[in-house]
Amino acid sequence: MELGFKWFATDEGVLGRTQNIGFWRDAGGYPENGTQLYTPWRLKLRKKEMSGFFRDHYLSDLVGFVYSRMGAQAAAEDLHRRIRVIGDRAPAGKTATVSLILDGENAWEYYPGNGREFLRRFYRCVAQDPEIRALTRARRWRL
Repeated sequence: MELGFKWFATDEGVLGRTQNIGFWRDAGGYPENGTQLYTPWRLKLRKKEMSGFFRDHYLSDLVGFVYSRMGAQAAAEDLHRRIRVIGDRAPAGKTATVSLILDGENAWEYYPGNGREFLRRFYRCVAQDPEIRALTRARRWRL
């Protein structure tokens, strides 16, 4: 915050250790304590503040290691479906913020065409879904 950063992103494990909670998944992949994971955090120190996002480790690893071995359409539909489930399970009146963050690996080299078809199909699913909005760059979040 003192250096002017407005937001940060890190793994769900950091949130789990900080809050002394776990994110074990049910059979559908939804994590215990999902409400905590899918809520951006706001940190305030004196007059400065910063937003924090915690990646969904499970979904990020699907993008990083699994979907490259599937057909682009099936992989895109699976990811879209999983995100829909997260939104559907959010408490009434709450918005789920799902962070997909690849953790240093270069997943795209394992996808046919460097993942372009997967990403096109996934973003098409998102664009056609009125209840999901993709954020792909830093901006001011209203928390």
